[in-house]
Amino acid sequence: MSDAPPNFELPDFLGFKYPLPYLTRRLRKGETVKIVAIGSSSTAGEGGIIPYPNRLQTFLRDRYPSYTIDVLNRGVGGEEAPQELARFGRDVLAASKQRRSGFRDDSCHRGS
Repeated sequence: MSDAPPNFELPDFLGFKYPLPYLTRRLRKGETVKIVAIGSSSTAGEGGIIPYPNRLQTFLRDRYPSYTIDVLNRGVGGEEAPQELARFGRDVLAASKQRRSGFRDDSCHRGS
């Protein structure tokens, strides 16, 4: 855990209508931000398609190189919302407890 530089400015993706206080706190403290992506084929990746969580992580790291932002891919091809909801606790909330950073902190773990 490192301290953010004195001239710390929040990235422009924090200009949401509703604030994300845990995300903001982690960024200000220089802590790793983790994002969990849960979904089906477009999340998991199918055929020659690069899964969007991988593309999201690459984009965020390239755009905001002074922050450590990891994206955990929890996509399972062929699933629909009820199945995703059934595994939400196991795949999303459990992943957030790793390294004590927590989904409740608007963060997640690096994907594969």
